[in-house]
Amino acid sequence: QDSFKKTRQLFSLESQLQKKFWRPLFDWGRLSAAFEHHDGTLKRTKLLKNNQSCNFGTLYLGDGALAPSNQLWPIQAYLSQHFAKALGKVQFFWLVEVFEDQVIYQAISETGEILDGFTQQIKL
Repeated sequence: QDSFKKTRQLFSLESQLQKKFWRPLFDWGRLSAAFEHHDGTLKRTKLLKNNQSCNFGTLYLGDGALAPSNQLWPIQAYLSQHFAKALGKVQFFWLVEVFEDQVIYQAISETGEILDGFTQQIKL
């Protein structure tokens, strides 16, 4: 029941409106990365601008999940189709290292395993 409720939130009017109004602002401001943390599922999009893949778009990352239980595994197939990386039922955090010419993102499990990684070049 809780998983069904969480799945509905992903497709809710509120979620759609947030994407509709925030994404253009992120594109306009050339935001390099955005973190969203309410699903408890490891997610990483492609670099996106105007909701399309773009070499210097915004990277959307989610969700640090160190809670005792994880959620949203019923929509794993959906996430796998629309994200560059999506894993459910894992506990992890994002480690972000910022350098002069790049940013390195790593999703690290509770046991120290690197579950996902991405290096983003910085364009000044």
